[in-house]
Amino acid sequence: MVDDSLAPLGLSAEAATFYRLLLAHGSTSLTTLSDLASSDLARVDAAVGELVRLGLTRRARDGQVVLKPPEQALGRLVQQQTARLVDAQAALGRARLGVPDLLAQQRGGSSAAAGSADVRRIEPDEFLDVMCRLLVETTGEVVYLRPDQWALPSSLVTNLALLQELRTGRESRAVYPATALSEPNADVRQRIDAGERVRVMPKVPTRLAVLGTEAAVLPEWWGSPKGQRLVVRQPALVRALRELFDLLWERAQVPPGSSEAAEADGPRRLAALLARGLVDDQIARTLGCSVRTVRRRVSDLMAELGASSRFEAGALAAHRGWLSAASLRRHEAQYAGPQPP
Repeated sequence: MVDDSLAPLGLSAEAATFYRLLLAHGSTSLTTLSDLASSDLARVDAAVGELVRLGLTRRARDGQVVLKPPEQALGRLVQQQTARLVDAQAALGRARLGVPDLLAQQRGGSSAAAGSADVRRIEPDEFLDVMCRLLVETTGEVVYLRPDQWALPSSLVTNLALLQELRTGRESRAVYPATALSEPNADVRQRIDAGERVRVMPKVPTRLAVLGTEAAVLPEWWGSPKGQRLVVRQPALVRALRELFDLLWERAQVPPGSSEAAEADGPRRLAALLARGLVDDQIARTLGCSVRTVRRRVSDLMAELGASSRFEAGALAAHRGWLSAASLRRHEAQYAGPQPP
């Protein structure tokens, strides 16, 4: 029976045979290898050439076939083949994600042409690939209903992808059950520290992610923690799911001690609204007062902070710890470039 255990590393059966002889007898000549294998010299020379190309041996000037340290040489081949497998797995994953679209075309054209909504099912083992890809491909705020995801193994991967987006200035909001913040929870804390705004309610009805205005992901069965997910790209459905999130967000509570709770009171709230880039009439509508009152309060805030401009007021408010990390990023983006007086 042929031993093909070295085949996954790229060795032909004949090259593997001669490599094992070298491992057993050490560096030697082509003639000795030919005698040991009872094989003609041309076949030995071809096999040794393969071993040289793979970096397992080298030819010395005196004609000796020199064995390279097996731990290093074989380890390098294993790493190379592992990298190829990872690339192949990623390519297969992309191909697999495209299969539903191809099937839809085969059944009568694209989903849009057929008049059906752009909604497709994905299997649980596709979820990580799909979420990570959507985070990269979409733009705009990401919002989540997260009843239990921090307890799942997949949370580590999706968290890393989201944290990367938050570092680029992308915004995120999430609604959690109150228990998620009442217990030590590194997953949730990481996201909050990176700038995610959080609210809580007694029970979160389902898992949901809405990515900008372009996509949403939710369970096939509302509230189910298992089974297939739905990836929604139809604009009206994405908008409806986003509005559902916003309704739940308004019903949810600001956690005590959070940066949003601090911003919700008096001068801190006004500083947070300025950091969001809102103009006076927008602030007036938010606070339920007149534009004249807003201007007076902004003037009072600048006097309290010792600021000569709105930009400086934001910077000083941040220095006092009045703004969350996300609010500070919004403020810096709003006033990037030459500063207004």
